[in-house]
Amino acid sequence: MNAPFVRSGQDASRRAWTRALETVSRATRDPRRTLPRAVAEWAAAYGDRPALVGVEESYSFTRLSARINQYARWALAQQITKGATVALMMRNRPEYAAIWLGLTRVGAVVALIGPELTGPALAHALRVSEARAAIASPEGAAAIREAGFDGPVWTFGPGER
Repeated sequence: MNAPFVRSGQDASRRAWTRALETVSRATRDPRRTLPRAVAEWAAAYGDRPALVGVEESYSFTRLSARINQYARWALAQQITKGATVALMMRNRPEYAAIWLGLTRVGAVVALIGPELTGPALAHALRVSEARAAIASPEGAAAIREAGFDGPVWTFGPGER
């Protein structure tokens, strides 16, 4: 139903938002449907279409799903299991999402820590999150160690995969 005061551009925008909300509503009807599972479904449906586009790298749905599974297997090999909290501290990029969703796939809780934090603020964020391990860029790993974090810290950065 169009209100008489809505311009055609606004009407199209409203329809787009309505479709988006309907999609989200369908996605939340099944509590077992996690984002990593949804990405696997999208990979089957959309394959090599772009899923995540970054400045230096882009992932198709297929590649994103594969990377999520790779990080999930890595997490299990590191004894990261359901309920374990892992801090993730790196800049936004497609690999960030793959790591986050891979950890989520095995049931880990991911504490997303801003890469600009250092010193007491970082120590507080790590303490409040109750992280038992961390994944960070090389710079972030150094800051985490300087903040007194005593759990394992894995680095991810250029040349590291």
